Amino acid sequence: MCGVLLFLVSVHIASVYIFAVRRFSITYDPAFSTALCNEIELYVGSKEKRALGFNQLDKDLQRAFPCISAIRCQCNSNGEAFLHVQAVQPLIKLNDKQIVTALNDVVPLYYYVASEVQHLPHLRVAMQDCEKHLSQTVFDYMRCLDADDVKHMLLSWKDSNEIQIAFDNQNVQLLCNAQTVPNRSIVTRCAEIAHEIHLKSPSVTSCIADVRFDNQIVISKIKS
Repeated sequence: MCGVLLFLVSVHIASVYIFAVRRFSITYDPAFSTALCNEIELYVGSKEKRALGFNQLDKDLQRAFPCISAIRCQCNSNGEAFLHVQAVQPLIKLNDKQIVTALNDVVPLYYYVASEVQHLPHLRVAMQDCEKHLSQTVFDYMRCLDADDVKHMLLSWKDSNEIQIAFDNQNVQLLCNAQTVPNRSIVTRCAEIAHEIHLKSPSVTSCIADVRFDNQIVISKIKS
């Protein structure tokens, strides 16, 4: 990531409003892929965008590419612009196709270079268009998990009131909603209960732990 900003596009500089952009010179955060940089170049180079002042261009760019955190710029009275585009930190891989950023936006995986995302936690979500439905609570929950937790987790989202979390390394599934996503201690306790049940009744291969209620866990047994 880059260091101190020289100027931000959103700062009210006289030249931002007086001069339209006629020519661009753009450099990019090394976290960004070549494919994304090419898309930004095409976007900025379009005739319509060239006619915009800097202030509007800044807003349009961050709206079109939410992986952009800020744009450092210098410009002159001839309409020449020297831009440096900075990246929002990527946090989580989603279904190995998308990235959840530090601002909770979901963007295509290819926006970032492989070295920037290859070691991120990877969340599998069984749901169409899941990025439209994942709640702030779920994002916060994912941040509390380490990479190994997320690697073993499958989140199946029926709707905001019925979310099932399964771990391929545990014999318990958790049932929650978007407001009661369980923390690590609850997950651990549910796994302990499931293990205790299996020891007493070996025919019980797994359990469903419903944690949607206040101060209680409702256990359903699944027999082989």
